[in-house]
Amino acid sequence: MRRLIILVPILISFATSALAENRFFVRVGSTQTATGESAEQLLERLGLRLVRTVASGDGKIYVVSSPLEMPSSVIAELLESEPRIRMVESVRKLRLSGESMDRRWRDRRSRLAHEEALIRAADFARGQVGSGDESSAETSYRHQALQRRLRLAAVHRNYDGAGIVAIIDTGIDPEHPALAGGLISGYDFVLDREGASEWSGLAPALSAQLQQSTVAVLDQSTVAVLDQSTVAVLDQFAILNQSTVAVLDQELIDRLSSDEYRAFGHGTLVAGLVRLVAPGASIMPLRAFRADGSSSTDDIVDAIYYAVAHGADVINMSFSFQSFSPEVMRAVNAATRRGVVCVAAAGNLGESLLVYPASLDNVTGVAAVTATRERSSLSNFGEDLVSIAAPGEEVLSTYPGGRYASVFGTSFSAAIVSGAIALLYDVDGDVDQYVTEKALAMGRPRSGELGHGELNLIGALRWLRQNRSVKQ
Repeated sequence: MRRLIILVPILISFATSALAENRFFVRVGSTQTATGESAEQLLERLGLRLVRTVASGDGKIYVVSSPLEMPSSVIAELLESEPRIRMVESVRKLRLSGESMDRRWRDRRSRLAHEEALIRAADFARGQVGSGDESSAETSYRHQALQRRLRLAAVHRNYDGAGIVAIIDTGIDPEHPALAGGLISGYDFVLDREGASEWSGLAPALSAQLQQSTVAVLDQSTVAVLDQSTVAVLDQFAILNQSTVAVLDQELIDRLSSDEYRAFGHGTLVAGLVRLVAPGASIMPLRAFRADGSSSTDDIVDAIYYAVAHGADVINMSFSFQSFSPEVMRAVNAATRRGVVCVAAAGNLGESLLVYPASLDNVTGVAAVTATRERSSLSNFGEDLVSIAAPGEEVLSTYPGGRYASVFGTSFSAAIVSGAIALLYDVDGDVDQYVTEKALAMGRPRSGELGHGELNLIGALRWLRQNRSVKQ
């Protein structure tokens, strides 16, 4: 019987560009003056529209928009001339980075390396599905090679993870059977409401169609890459379905592989790997990215503060952007001061460069290694970026609709490390960023470009058992 595989493009490295409207983070020095003018009244007097208020650890952050049709830098200077304005920062929109990829794909060797990675992912996915066993996708997910690489069977005899892992992403499929039972209430910053279902990013008709369908039938000898005009694909996943009863039609395939839905499923994929490594940890989904992969720094900042205020122990940020944001840094600083461990993907440009938030000093930046324990050709690298590396190829995870997927990219390496840190909370419920870095330093050496090397979960747990009293 032929098994069902589909490759869909999804890119997790984000670049920044200006918003269509000029939006800013604004901090006001005093909430009210002797004349009785509140901060909100001040912003209104300056001609600004209040978009939202973010409660940070050191006062309110106002996110405002300006109707002025002039460069954001000019508006920022005008606002900073007001004595009560302490800080102004342009809010940046995050979106899938196309320009830098177009440049990279002029390098034939880079293009071939990424195409080979796609083929490896598809071949790996096909190899995981046994003939005639309708539950083989789930079985493959639970008993994949990653289990052996991290020695999870031995680890789970004593530890299964503790604490809360907040995942800032595209949301999550709350009905996926592999994730049920370990989810706690999250928040949707895109729609500004409780809950963070990934399905809310799809049109209702498409959502219903996808949940009722299986995956397109492909011949075993064929590797089908959807959206073949999109050459700059850094992170692909192959979807495996548990049933072969129905067939997903081409129209639905085309919709899911369009730019509109190119990031759909990403948050569920990340959550599945956290759960695989740390099945006892709770997951807090925070939806800050839309199904097309777009977000903005105000949603990211709001999500970080929300995670801290609602008891997160680990914050997983499987995204990257190349422009430094002081407000994102302040939010991360507030998190680590509260003992929250922050983890971020190193990015998928395959270059030595700084991306954020992974390159911040108090963030664990995660690179990807292959099944042969070499740096993935996709993964960024460098001693100022990477703290640790983890498997990022030939990995299976959960996909919306009860499906499973073969994935690769630093997003998923970061998720594995977040799960590993949740296991550390079983040993010591009071670990922090400093202690975590010490434990991760037990990694298997690879090269200076990969920080402490490849994740050594057994070594990290052993070190922490022997050094529980270590504090910064």
